Amino acid sequence: MILKVKLCTLEMLSLILSDELFYLLFYLLIMDDIFWEVLWITLICSPFALYLKALWNYNTLPYLQRKIENANILYVIAHPDDEAMFFVPSIVQLRQPHLHNKLYLLCLSNGNFDGLGKIREKELHASARYLGFTDA
Repeated sequence: MILKVKLCTLEMLSLILSDELFYLLFYLLIMDDIFWEVLWITLICSPFALYLKALWNYNTLPYLQRKIENANILYVIAHPDDEAMFFVPSIVQLRQPHLHNKLYLLCLSNGNFDGLGKIREKELHASARYLGFTDA
């Protein structure tokens, strides 16, 4: 029973903690005399540590990421509708008015596999206008 509890605890710890801290606790958990103390400390401290890590990331990531401003940005896609399936989050972020970016779209085919090429071209132009591309 204790072995089963130890294995479940180790599995839980491996998901929560960094590698260095996990190996340290793994070493401590092997020693039977302090197993329960380490378990209780881990269970009490883990949510607090995860909260601090999330708070740190939330407050520091905007300063670490470079803003793209006053740029000409070309999206190159293989088929119509690829812009909608793969790039909408970045398109929305980059087309914000205060960034003054110009977005362009280049599609390398019209997606005429089933004879729907003309329809897919019209859909691509409508999608490009909706997403705020300067030219498509």
